Amino acid sequence: MTTIVTENKVTTIVTQGIQGPPGAPGPIGNGTWGSITGTLSNQTDLNSALSGKSSTSHTHTGTYEPADATILKNAAIGVSVAAQGHLHTGVYEAANANIQTHIGTTGNPHGVTKSDVGLGNADNTSDANKPISTLTQTALNGKSDTGHTHSYEPANANIQSHISATGNTHGLTLGDIGAAASGHTHTGVYEPADATILKNAAIGVSVAAYVHNHDGTYATAAHSHTVSSVAASYTAGGTTSIAYAQDAVYYATAATGITTWEITGLPSSGTVASWTIELSNGGQFAQTWFTNTRWDGGTIPTLTSTGTDILTFYTRDAGANIRGFVAAKDSK
Repeated sequence: MTTIVTENKVTTIVTQGIQGPPGAPGPIGNGTWGSITGTLSNQTDLNSALSGKSSTSHTHTGTYEPADATILKNAAIGVSVAAQGHLHTGVYEAANANIQTHIGTTGNPHGVTKSDVGLGNADNTSDANKPISTLTQTALNGKSDTGHTHSYEPANANIQSHISATGNTHGLTLGDIGAAASGHTHTGVYEPADATILKNAAIGVSVAAYVHNHDGTYATAAHSHTVSSVAASYTAGGTTSIAYAQDAVYYATAATGITTWEITGLPSSGTVASWTIELSNGGQFAQTWFTNTRWDGGTIPTLTSTGTDILTFYTRDAGANIRGFVAAKDSK
């Protein structure tokens, strides 16, 4: 049997049953039915079943979002959909264009503030306009602007000329600089002019005349002091005694045995006395130097046997301590 259902009509076609085995009464199953015709309303059982279904073009109003907003929720795990005839009341919002508009709105439709999201201390100041730190400002306060200026005297040719000028451009007097007049005299201080005294004639110290003049800058020739060194030659051997003269040079050649050196006429303590000995072949014989002679490191120097050594001595305490130095060894 085959049943064909259209919108308002049901047609059922019953085919001939299968013939049973020989001797059996008719075909297997029911007997032959023939054709059933009529409208859907004539088929009460089928009509009752169809009444429990919705039309394929049915709609829902006042309960769901518009048809163009169909939502499949969790389709991947097969959530089942209710039968077409079910209703939803008091559960969903009615279809409303304002809701759809709100969903698509960008911006801040709910008026959320920065404090609502924990950013109450944030601001929208650009990096270029942000204030600098206190430490940075302190450092900047110690600097000058690149366009700053200095107040100073303007360039002036007169000033430059004055700086390079020589002479008494400021008109100083002798009193300003504490100097005596060029024609001043000294009385009751020096020996009379006719009583020129040579002090320590061995070194030629001359004394100025009793009445002398100064030219305002230097003393006259009559006011000079000269010191002449005495060059004396000795043959070193035994006790060799030299007469002291300031800055004198003594020449000696070691010739016989041990030489013991002495010096006489040293000035009093507080005056520096110095002298030099040029000694040839001093290393051939032992040299016993002046009493109280102090050498570098406390060691008496070894002298040249065939050659010339230069030795320098000085004392500032009348010979209590005489400092000796080898100025040159084997001088050539």
